Amino acid sequence: MVSESAQNLRRNLREITEHQNLSLPVREYLESYFADVELSDAIDASPEELLGAALQHFRLGEMRQPGQAGVALYTPDFDRHGWHSPHTVIDVVTDDMPFLVDSITMVVYRHGLVIHRLLHPLLATERNAEGQLQHTLTRGATDSQPESWIHLEIDRVGDAVLLEQLRQEIDSVLLDVRAAVEDVAAMQQNMRE
Repeated sequence: MVSESAQNLRRNLREITEHQNLSLPVREYLESYFADVELSDAIDASPEELLGAALQHFRLGEMRQPGQAGVALYTPDFDRHGWHSPHTVIDVVTDDMPFLVDSITMVVYRHGLVIHRLLHPLLATERNAEGQLQHTLTRGATDSQPESWIHLEIDRVGDAVLLEQLRQEIDSVLLDVRAAVEDVAAMQQNMRE
């Protein structure tokens, strides 16, 4: 059951989005993003913060080849990102696979950092041959590809060396998850033959 606060937040997000001059792919994306995400963990955020974070996440995932992850770490600044947060953000866009959230959060916790917000919508997407996002559809739609869009807000990190280390570790763990998932699929295929 969706709480009244989450329903109000979704309504406010829809109203704000309707007043902006956004392209069809962005509107489809936002509708799917907020329809699939659990907002009970984001009740303390303003609709403007959530919208700014989602739009920045869209910029990361707008162009992506299947099999490759998009990863961004930044501390939101209104002038550069269109929204502000006291936290550092980790955004990931990748093909949906098991163990993604657990693997990324383990990297964060290993550094003694706290996760203040975690949003993880699973989006059904259609991309063209160049990897450009064409449509965001209802999850499970025919001819769509499931993608994990992961947004974490962690303790503010001002150390550029630590930010780069986190990025490298997240890139590495995403490659490890992909290798494990592909190995399992190959082993299952060999067992069937």
